[in-house]
Amino acid sequence: MSTTDEIMDLADAYATQMIHAHYRSTLDARAALFKAVEALEADAARYRWLRSYLPSDDTSRDDAIVACTNPEQVDAAIDAAMQKGTP
Repeated sequence: MSTTDEIMDLADAYATQMIHAHYRSTLDARAALFKAVEALEADAARYRWLRSYLPSDDTSRDDAIVACTNPEQVDAAIDAAMQKGTP
């Protein structure tokens, strides 16, 4: 095998490695993007629910949402209320 052939084989191997690395990186980025979209969709659903829930003169309902002390508790309270079918 000539030096030129060896260089070409090394170049092919390197190019194949780079293509595979790029492909894996692209798949990882795509998975991260889908995860971010799912989180955004959940936030949008919470916002739409909250937007219809808050304007009310009904003082009889338990307002677990107002009692929350951090954003994660707010998300959990809204999710629980959404599953109950409230408002």
